[in-house]
Amino acid sequence: MASSTKADTLKKKHKMSLRTEEKRVIHPHRSYRKLVEVSNRVLLFEFLILSLPMTIAIYFLYPLLTYLNCYNAYFLLSGVIPEEFIRIQQVPYLGQVLYILSIPGSYPTSQFAFITAIVSLLILLIVPQTKLLPKSISMWIAFFLFINLVSSVFFMLIPHLFPYTVSVFSDLYMKTEVSMWIILPPLLAISVLPLPSRLLSKFFLIAMILLLDIILGIVRYVFFMYMLNKYSFLFMAVMFFSFGPLIDFLYAVATYSIYVSYVSQKIKRKLKLWKWSY
Repeated sequence: MASSTKADTLKKKHKMSLRTEEKRVIHPHRSYRKLVEVSNRVLLFEFLILSLPMTIAIYFLYPLLTYLNCYNAYFLLSGVIPEEFIRIQQVPYLGQVLYILSIPGSYPTSQFAFITAIVSLLILLIVPQTKLLPKSISMWIAFFLFINLVSSVFFMLIPHLFPYTVSVFSDLYMKTEVSMWIILPPLLAISVLPLPSRLLSKFFLIAMILLLDIILGIVRYVFFMYMLNKYSFLFMAVMFFSFGPLIDFLYAVATYSIYVSYVSQKIKRKLKLWKWSY
């Protein structure tokens, strides 16, 4: 018994000595660190390099980009819509012209509007109660189902008062999309300025997000034109407010978050990049 007691005592002393030795080296806590400050001149220079070239390029190229968008939509939709009903129109915008597609739309029948309203209402009541989906996704689904429900009720009661055409929707969509293309580079430049990463990688990040925005905007445009022609104006509101140009911020923020995560993992052990606040 005495020998076992002595052994336990020695083990405890050994552990205490190890803890004492470990505490001799205390690394700075992350709560006391912040990024090294950069001069305003450097920040201004980086902001201009990151935002100005792409903003100017988009301003002078958006007439060509919108024309290619409409030509692509014309080529794809001509297989399901007679070519004589598809027209590419010019619209003045920001001192230049952009191109939009004009095609005939269709109104929903009362039966189709009623069925859509019932389905939207049922799913709207079920989705918030389910635990299978994250709350953020459930709220987003509930948001566009509510818009769809209101649109269905409108076409059930007063469809003759609907004031929009496909041309009006196309005009608003393309103008909003071009505005997003112009706004994104300065916004993203401001977002990446504080990050301690290379200027070239920041530039490529903004260029990649902008390119993704342009490509997905073109793909959505063809799909929206097809839906308005084949399935009716009922889905116009939900397409613009839930899946239109405003959703560009979603994948822009997602791509930016992935980049920030990559940078943070890369620099967290590089003490020279941090300024300690003690």
